[in-house]
Amino acid sequence: MGVKGNVPYLRTFIQPQPAVQTEWSISAPGHELWRVISVFYSLVTDVNVSNRSPGLIADDGTDTYWGAVTAAVQVASTTWNYCAFQGAGVAENTGNQNLLPLPGDGLWLQPGWRLRSNTDNIQAGDRYSAIKVMVEAFPNGPATEWAPTIPRAEYERS
Repeated sequence: MGVKGNVPYLRTFIQPQPAVQTEWSISAPGHELWRVISVFYSLVTDVNVSNRSPGLIADDGTDTYWGAVTAAVQVASTTWNYCAFQGAGVAENTGNQNLLPLPGDGLWLQPGWRLRSNTDNIQAGDRYSAIKVMVEAFPNGPATEWAPTIPRAEYERS
């Protein structure tokens, strides 16, 4: 037997910029299982004096099962970039470039589960932008079916 239609493939999602003081999220659709490859986003902070601690959370809609927070806090009137991927150091910070580690065996999202930002002390004028998420998508459901394998010799005799 062979498998038809469930070969994993890479997908990149560019998220729309959310409103100010709003977190962003992305959910796996009902017909796919996702392994998150990388996440990139920027946080632009307003002039309000406060230390923001941006991070990522994965949940099933009810319970959080994974989370990471950056090593450094982001202050007022700055734009910092954040990138999460497997192999990133333990919440490294290099100026305005911040790295977040994804789990070594992958960050998996089942259908309906979501990945989202989580920012401690987000202020009224703070805004996320340039949000990109790359996933390895594994199709499932009605588009996936088992197909019989036809040996080459028998196929050529027909």
